[in-house]
Amino acid sequence: MNQVQVVALLNSIEDVPVFYDHADEKTQLPFIEVHVAPGNNFGADDQVYVQGWDFTVDLYTKNKNASLEKVVKDLLNGAGIYWSRAESFISDELCFEIEFTFTVFGDETDPLESGH
Repeated sequence: MNQVQVVALLNSIEDVPVFYDHADEKTQLPFIEVHVAPGNNFGADDQVYVQGWDFTVDLYTKNKNASLEKVVKDLLNGAGIYWSRAESFISDELCFEIEFTFTVFGDETDPLESGH
């Protein structure tokens, strides 16, 4: 799986827009932000065999939304992605942030180049 495939996976969630890096200030809740950074590579024979990408997927909701969180979890599980989760309430914005973090190993495809 590569970065474009992860973004496409998240884009399959109905009625929840997905943004790379940041959403517009006036974006209505719920929405998802995807942050990607180069991660640890897998090496073999003194070269990079597979490049790793560290993802942070932030789900923002006005109220606690366990069913929408389950949709994200089920998508990640279905794709065979091992993830971790954290939750916080952002008092300045009056919303919940559910953060999923994981690493994906794949080709060098950059989500910015895909137009997402």
